[in-house]
Amino acid sequence: MYNSIKGLIAILYTFQSRNKRLSTYFFFFLISCFFWFLNMLSSMHEVTLKIPIVYKNPPPNLILSNDVVEEIQVRVKSPGFSIISYNIFNYKKIELDLSYANFQPIDNGQEIFWLINSKRNSISRILGNSMEILDVNPKKVNINSKNKSKKKVPILLSSSIELEEGFWIREEIKISPDSILVYGVQEDLNNIKCITTEHLRVDNLKNNLELSLPLNNLQDIQFKESEVSVSIIVEPFVEKIFNKKVFVRNLKPGYSVRIFPDNIMVAIKLPKEKYSIFNADNFNLEVNGDHMFEDNNTLEVLVSNLPSYVRLERLYTNRVEYLLIKE
Repeated sequence: MYNSIKGLIAILYTFQSRNKRLSTYFFFFLISCFFWFLNMLSSMHEVTLKIPIVYKNPPPNLILSNDVVEEIQVRVKSPGFSIISYNIFNYKKIELDLSYANFQPIDNGQEIFWLINSKRNSISRILGNSMEILDVNPKKVNINSKNKSKKKVPILLSSSIELEEGFWIREEIKISPDSILVYGVQEDLNNIKCITTEHLRVDNLKNNLELSLPLNNLQDIQFKESEVSVSIIVEPFVEKIFNKKVFVRNLKPGYSVRIFPDNIMVAIKLPKEKYSIFNADNFNLEVNGDHMFEDNNTLEVLVSNLPSYVRLERLYTNRVEYLLIKE
């Protein structure tokens, strides 16, 4: 209707431009057309309108077909004013949420479908109260899908963390969740070893840090989680350096041994709040006497019973020489 009126006005305008004597008549003709047009707009008309479809929340365990319905056609009865207003100003789309769709098993997949008559309320809100819905096509919108393979992979933190001098990370950085299920074609999943976070950069960290960090997307791979929680616990530490005697364990009867050196320097770090309760006698430095008969010139120095809150930084020699004496 709108295009027909527009074409008629264009023809008449061209005709009167070529015949100036008809200008006066043309003016009154335009007035008549205007009132006729208003009358047409106020009258009821039946037309077919198109509403675009947008799909949301696709299931991560399914591969959706690219052949999907992109719009629905709605036959309505409405005043001309409402029809023109909809065509010019209405850009709304109807949302079809796959989380609330109907599912029917097919070979190696699922048919996902909606009965459009159940969406009449949503369609009515888009069109407006002045339009009466007569018919909707198609009656059913469906998407065929194939099952995806799945795989559980760990999440790795990508980070550059610099601590304030005199601070350390008290315990392993916590990531929650620490692993996720990913979905895709099996060939693609075979190449995935982990999912990484977006890069986290922190300078001069001296306070505990908790934040959410997005995950990096992978092409043709889907996963439900879009971000993870990261928790970093820091605390001040002190460093302590002291000498400690090396003992021999598992020495066979009938032998004695001399260690060179028998005292070595130890460097440790421990939380500042626990420095007052630390005692160097709480752990031992040892060599294993069983290894003295394996034709070794030196023995590795082992640390035993080190408190969990203490971090061994260095032994200022980690191997010692020995002299085995048969008694």
